[in-house]
Amino acid sequence: MKKYLLYTPIYILALIYSTQINSLPLVQKGFLDLHNYNFSQGCISLDGEWEFYYNHFYTPEYFVKAKIIQKDYITVPLSWKGNVIQNSILPKTGYATYRLQIYFGHNAPKNMALLIPKIDSAYSLYINKNLVKTIGKIGQTYEFYIPMWKQVIVDLPQKNNTIEIIFHISNFYYSKAGITSSIILGDKQSVISYYSKSVAIKFFIFGLLLMISIYHLVLYIFRKYNKQALYFSIFSFLMALFSIIFGEFHIMILFPEMPWSVLVRITYLIMSLGLSFFALFGTSLYPDDSNKSLLTIYIIIGFLYSIVIILLPVQHFSNLLTPFLLILLTGGILATQILIKATINKREDAVLFLLAFSIYLLCIINDILHFYHFINSTYFIPFGFTLFIIFQSLILAKQYAKLHIKLEKLFQENLKLEHTASTLQNLAFIDQLTEIPNRRRFEEYYQVEWHRAIRNQTPLSIVLIDIDYFKKFNDKFGHPLGDIILKKVAETIKSCIHRPADMVARYGGEEFIVILPETDDIGAYRIAEKIRKKVTGLKIPAAYIAASKFLSISLGCTTTYPHHGDDPQLIIEKADNKLYRAKKLGRNRTEK
Repeated sequence: MKKYLLYTPIYILALIYSTQINSLPLVQKGFLDLHNYNFSQGCISLDGEWEFYYNHFYTPEYFVKAKIIQKDYITVPLSWKGNVIQNSILPKTGYATYRLQIYFGHNAPKNMALLIPKIDSAYSLYINKNLVKTIGKIGQTYEFYIPMWKQVIVDLPQKNNTIEIIFHISNFYYSKAGITSSIILGDKQSVISYYSKSVAIKFFIFGLLLMISIYHLVLYIFRKYNKQALYFSIFSFLMALFSIIFGEFHIMILFPEMPWSVLVRITYLIMSLGLSFFALFGTSLYPDDSNKSLLTIYIIIGFLYSIVIILLPVQHFSNLLTPFLLILLTGGILATQILIKATINKREDAVLFLLAFSIYLLCIINDILHFYHFINSTYFIPFGFTLFIIFQSLILAKQYAKLHIKLEKLFQENLKLEHTASTLQNLAFIDQLTEIPNRRRFEEYYQVEWHRAIRNQTPLSIVLIDIDYFKKFNDKFGHPLGDIILKKVAETIKSCIHRPADMVARYGGEEFIVILPETDDIGAYRIAEKIRKKVTGLKIPAAYIAASKFLSISLGCTTTYPHHGDDPQLIIEKADNKLYRAKKLGRNRTEK
């Protein structure tokens, strides 16, 4: 399965290249013959050899009047920088005229239009001697020149057998110059449809990547230690901007008045900051397999280039693009090596990350080659990163599934621990025979209520209880029956205690103790008598008929208003003394 997955990048790239605009027939020597072309097949790109006149702005009238014209030709789309014209290597700066004649024949199609991409970096367009569009401001020197990037649709004249297209183009700032992207020709509806689909796709990708960015930012906000989520959020946001800027510059739909220099800086900052934050993301992803020193160098390079982009003029920082892209490619190779190493070391999800990044790296290589016109494709980084996001989502889903299973196991183990803790607590604080609190629990609770009574200056009452002649009962009826009687007496005492704060506990042997917070001596005596009468009412035969022919209890009852410095044991001792007096006076009675 993994073997087939590794071929996925190749399949995807092949599919991408199969969906390009039809580029045939080609322009030859400034002329394009379309009289046999059927536009129902779709739009075509006006690629090929255009007439080119460097450092000249020739008007349409000039080509009518001039008897002899020294023609040069240049490939479109391609920057004029580096081309050899009349034995001279052209610089990036200057101005030029581009000219193309299109022959439609006698059956000229109606409602034709051109989709003009961004042109580097200001132009005026003439069609059949008429000035139809100006983007920016052309000039023969940089003082009179204002650059601008904008994609536009221009209508062609109807019922013309031949169309003449002339561009006057100026560039004095940018690193590329001239017609560097394909001009699309077709019937107007097809051109609009092509443009609209492009806009829709790019903004869909923008929205998707923006949501991914926000999602990971929220993850970081709630889990500040998860730096990986923060880096991925920032990188996703940069890729979201990239999707509506690079290539067609659809961001101008949202901000039509954005200055050209700002647009260029944003475009370059996306690349420079993208390198830094992806390197940070890679460092946090598989730290044990990463070369942190090398990644730190890439991080620093990205941030330094960002500072250069912000501070220097466009003509200076744009000249550094080629070496920066070479560094970017070496960074991609380094990232691939890290992921291969992580895969060999069997790190979690390393195979999926390697596959996803391979696709993304292929898209980066494609875009660089397309940017420098080594290949004629289009920009695929947003699509590649979208696929990378899909793989990332699969990885996250897998991780969350594992986390859910782990949480389920932890939950079950926690339940067992809670049950064990509860059992241990019962063993520590509950009397196993009578199932009421034991002396240890009483003493802990007594300290709490003692200090509460001090704070609130409320009464605190204690009732100490002893089963009369219980030793004789055990001797006569046996200990098993004695245990049953202890349980019965405990249940009876407990049934007389109704308030949540009141507590009955087994104090030891056949002794029980009751704590009554916020209860005065009258109330405590009333409850004690209720307990005594209810136990006698059980009518359990007495082992020794003295105070009663039925099993009875003796009770000592005392109340106090504790203060700071008082000894909490004194009230218990007083209750014990009252109990002793109750026994001395004949048992089956309450003394207070």
